Amino acid sequence: HDLLALGGFSMEEYNSLTYSMAATNFPDDEILNNFTSAATKGAIRETHTANSLISEFVRATYKFNNRYILSGTLRADGSSRFGPDRRWGFFPSGAIAWLITEENFMKSPNVKRYVSYLKLRASRGLAGSQNLGNYAWRSGIGSARYNENPAIIPSTIGNSELQWEETLMTDIGLDYGLWGERIRGSFGVYEKLTDQLIYSRPLPPSSAASSISSNVASMRNRGIEFDVKVDVVKSTDLILTIDFNTAKNRTEVLKINEVTKEIPM
Repeated sequence: HDLLALGGFSMEEYNSLTYSMAATNFPDDEILNNFTSAATKGAIRETHTANSLISEFVRATYKFNNRYILSGTLRADGSSRFGPDRRWGFFPSGAIAWLITEENFMKSPNVKRYVSYLKLRASRGLAGSQNLGNYAWRSGIGSARYNENPAIIPSTIGNSELQWEETLMTDIGLDYGLWGERIRGSFGVYEKLTDQLIYSRPLPPSSAASSISSNVASMRNRGIEFDVKVDVVKSTDLILTIDFNTAKNRTEVLKINEVTKEIPM
């Protein structure tokens, strides 16, 4: 029995405060090149943005008889980019593997001469993405001038229901090594189903905005992968290796704007 476990906690914070001012048409390039000497002064801008991410995770791997492997991961992520009720996402994953070459029927000299390594594996897991701006869930306001007086106008429409994008991935593969690892590589098939994609959803003109960010899209990826490495020359002084890989992927946009469906790509 072999058991390995890991637990962790991480915190990230990002803050940015920016001031900028533009000016052109200076009377002199060497002396009178300060902003107050410019004949044309542009807009003065100030921006402040911030976000934070908290993550908790635990991982465990169990191996029995050096041939059967079981592993699992559970993580929870909380992001300030989402509304108070939608900030946390929970993403579990699991994997199993079978080291076939560790079985007794694979250890005979006649078999080991040709097959030196063989591992069958499968995994399935959920991953999340915070693919949006820092304040997309909140409605924004801006300044304007109305009848020569300062005024406040809405600039963006927020959506407090925004949540994590989720990708469910399933992968099955075979890793191999032949003739003492002189030929080695892997073959695998996979499927990725991404749901709750954040995309612009049209709004009626009466809302004073053309669109709003929402979890409305989904897409699916299916594919196969194959790679092989061959040591054509292998000696103490020289190793010459040829590497070949190929892959095929098919992507389907299943839903967009909650209207269009089944768009093959």
